Amino acid sequence: MSCIGRCLPVIAALAFLGDPAPAQDKKPPVIGEMIVQTIPKRHYVYGAIDTDFKSMGKPVGETIGSIIKNVTDNKLALVGPVMHFYYGAPHTKPDKPFKMETGFFVQGGSKGIGDFKVRELPEFKCATILYVGPGAKIGEAWVKLYSSVKDNELKTTGEERELYLYYEGPDSVNNIVQVMVGVK
Repeated sequence: MSCIGRCLPVIAALAFLGDPAPAQDKKPPVIGEMIVQTIPKRHYVYGAIDTDFKSMGKPVGETIGSIIKNVTDNKLALVGPVMHFYYGAPHTKPDKPFKMETGFFVQGGSKGIGDFKVRELPEFKCATILYVGPGAKIGEAWVKLYSSVKDNELKTTGEERELYLYYEGPDSVNNIVQVMVGVK
């Protein structure tokens, strides 16, 4: 695999952990339209976190930083960007604590490292929306997604994911995140 394939996810993760992007025009977030798609199975190195939305930044940043250190020290190739995996549909009850995982896609057959496990994420049928904007406003994408799910009479599974396709920092209007909720 080329350095681009191995290094790009690490560079993206370092940006996730780095200083916020410089002050930018405060343009409103852009939220796409819902589509239903099936995401193929993938392998995922992750750390588990018990948190809530108000305090998740620190444990997520620490977990991602530790994963990066461990994959670098153990030469494990990352093949995808940061992904958050949420249990129990916490975006439908944002004031409650929840369980989540954060990590990166890796090649099939990869082994866990340190405290971090690798597992196969099965094929995932989901309703999904693309979000472009700062982290503080991503809740607007979740509201729109769940509203679209309801309007289309889809039944949810309780699994939610956020895939950080492009990330400059928590305040950047350029961040691109795919927001997904499992559907039957």
